[in-house]
Amino acid sequence: SEDLVGRMTRADPEIELVEVWECQGEAEAQLLVGLLKSSGIDATFKGEALRYIHGFNITKLGTVKVQVRSEDLEEAREIIVAVLGQ
Repeated sequence: SEDLVGRMTRADPEIELVEVWECQGEAEAQLLVGLLKSSGIDATFKGEALRYIHGFNITKLGTVKVQVRSEDLEEAREIIVAVLGQ
């Protein structure tokens, strides 16, 4: 649902988001979010602002975290692992 996806990108105390995957860049995070959304799982990512402000892109400070609702965590992880083979 488009309304829920919009709500996930804002601080909504009714939605508990958990980290499902840590990416080395925004492009990878966008691909994984798209994969999860196409599988029916609402997803978003955070961490890209730090990279733009400080220019981090190699260290852990430059990672981007993909997030899903806590109840979708296991299914989301299974989908990502199946695609990435990790």
